[in-house]
Amino acid sequence: MSRLSFPLSLYLMRLALLWIVLAACLVPTMPAAAQQPVPLDLADFQWQNRLVLLFAPEAADPTLRAQQQALRSEAAALAERDLLTIQVVGREVLLQRSAEPEVHGAATAARLRRAFDVDTDAFTLLLIGKDGTVKRRAATALPMDSLYVQIDAMPMRQQEMRENERDGE
Repeated sequence: MSRLSFPLSLYLMRLALLWIVLAACLVPTMPAAAQQPVPLDLADFQWQNRLVLLFAPEAADPTLRAQQQALRSEAAALAERDLLTIQVVGREVLLQRSAEPEVHGAATAARLRRAFDVDTDAFTLLLIGKDGTVKRRAATALPMDSLYVQIDAMPMRQQEMRENERDGE
């Protein structure tokens, strides 16, 4: 019996060690969605980007969907104006900076709603200038032309357009 127990216990130890090594190898390859994003701080965008914040109680909100549709076809115009979109939908925050959206949770959603005094049960659109201040607040979806007219009239945007014209862009 002692002959069988020794090889069996050795086998079990080796098997356990193999599982530990495999588990350690898999941890760094977890998908990005499972990893926590860096906390969202709007101050990080100041002087770099204008922001459109969309607040809605749920993803199926018809006003949110209308504004999302308007934004979807405007990638070039949004990039030209350094405009990023942050959606606060229910208890989730989505920031689209790249192909994969950054997802932030309930604490970030609550913090943004408090900071901008936005109710949880209604749609609200905020346009934030590069200086970090609210330039426009709306309870309805807005045509993109309306936002562009307002953005293009901002002194900083006027300067950007002059510089682009001078640089031949």
